[in-house]
Amino acid sequence: MSIYPSRDGSLQNSTMKIGPNLYHVDPYPIPCSFLGVLNGNSSPITIMPNANSSITAQWLKDIFIISSVSLPSPTMNPSIRDALKSWGADLTVIQLYNRGVPLGPYYAAGPYLHRISRLYRDTQEAFVFGTIPSYGTTIRYEPLCVSGGRLPMIAVPSRLYYTRTSSKPLDGVRLAVKDNVDLAGTKTSMSSRAMEELYPEKDETAPAIQDLIDLGAIVVGKTKTSQFADVEEPTVDWVDTHCPFNPRGDGYLSPNYSSSGSAAAVAAYSWLDIALGTDTGGSIRDPAGVCGVFGIRCTPGSLSMDGIFPLVRGMDTLGLVARDVMVVNDVLSAWLKHCSVVLQRSPAQPEVYKPTRVIYFTDYLYEDGSEARRLFDDVVSRLESFFGTDRTTLNLEKEWENSNPSGKGKLFLDYLIKANIILNIKGPELWQNTAKFRHDYNAKFGRAPYVNPMIRNVLAPAPSGIVLHRNLLGSLAGCPEVVIPIGQTTYDSRISERKEYMPAAITLLGPPGCDLELCTIAEKFVGTQGLRTRVKLGCNAF
Repeated sequence: MSIYPSRDGSLQNSTMKIGPNLYHVDPYPIPCSFLGVLNGNSSPITIMPNANSSITAQWLKDIFIISSVSLPSPTMNPSIRDALKSWGADLTVIQLYNRGVPLGPYYAAGPYLHRISRLYRDTQEAFVFGTIPSYGTTIRYEPLCVSGGRLPMIAVPSRLYYTRTSSKPLDGVRLAVKDNVDLAGTKTSMSSRAMEELYPEKDETAPAIQDLIDLGAIVVGKTKTSQFADVEEPTVDWVDTHCPFNPRGDGYLSPNYSSSGSAAAVAAYSWLDIALGTDTGGSIRDPAGVCGVFGIRCTPGSLSMDGIFPLVRGMDTLGLVARDVMVVNDVLSAWLKHCSVVLQRSPAQPEVYKPTRVIYFTDYLYEDGSEARRLFDDVVSRLESFFGTDRTTLNLEKEWENSNPSGKGKLFLDYLIKANIILNIKGPELWQNTAKFRHDYNAKFGRAPYVNPMIRNVLAPAPSGIVLHRNLLGSLAGCPEVVIPIGQTTYDSRISERKEYMPAAITLLGPPGCDLELCTIAEKFVGTQGLRTRVKLGCNAF
């Protein structure tokens, strides 16, 4: 075991190496009465549950064990003792009278304990930086000033420290937060070097994220976003920061749009439970789909957007991504019940019951006979079985043509895409929302800030599985939308020069304000219809 204190000799930003693993030592001391057994020596130690508890070798592997273990009981199952010895852990069995000390790994120094977090390298470059809590009258965070070479390190605390209760149903849930969201003690850079240079650390955490922290969630870092959360394609549009790497397929698939850091992180890292993002025109839905994870775009207005940099205020909303649909449902349920915003249904809007129709948009069908089409048709059949109803086909183009809402006889896609409806909504708002930033930067530095360039002309692309106008339905209607990974399709990779797999996903769109009901339906659907409720890590989601 080696410990590396900071330059002033304190434990501030200290790291400890045990075997091949690095750990961060929390500088905040916890007084503890039983440390006399160490005779004043400094040592890593893990406080375990009572030996009468159900402890197995596999359970010990799930938490990290360091070089000595303390047990609050004089007896222990011999098999557990043998397992610890085989891992090179010294065993100290003592009677623990200091009941105020949570279970878990610590670094013992004198009469004090210091919490320890395992350090992981951000190999997918999904994070801007890792965070560690700075305890005071209110919880603040600070960037973790430790790197793994050119990559940031993320400090992940042991789950043993936390116990979920009715008041803290998310205690110990490991959360990543998108870098357009304010987190007290850290900067919100929006993937802009100029903005990071200009503004100091934030004094307050965005209320919606503070709600999650109050419920017990632990923020382990801030994830990358495209600049100002606008639409950017990797890597040509990403200038000030490098786009995150999507772990699926050959490792070079696009992670898509502004919540790409959050989606790439949960698809790659077992130590991360869930990540938060924002969605305006698809920034939760597309990254979740291409990274093969579950996600939800919440109803705009259902959660406070204070402390979150705006793109289009009327369409901006928060969302979540995770590998497990039950984790999404559990976190969303606790969050919406606790949040400071209450979205009231209008008296004319009925409660949500089991849907009576599966609307099947014929505008968006994949090519007949393709893997994607077979997956899609199979899932639609499962939806019919789940709801006990037949699909209802609907062609939006024909519906639009019959009603002619534009009054100009324009085709649906011509109106939305070629007429630049979204750009005409988004462009002026983004210009207004960044006006203060441009003014402040010019006032301080005497010049304009650099911002990523806009694309003026685009060659018509070939058909693909991602089409922006699909997302516009939920965005313009203000609906919640759930992303469900349903399988994967093969492609010939130019990178690996072999066949690889890319994720395939569907979305379920529901009425505004029915976020939790929609998420519950999604969980029941995948759980009863033979679909995966949890996806795998790494190159293959299934």
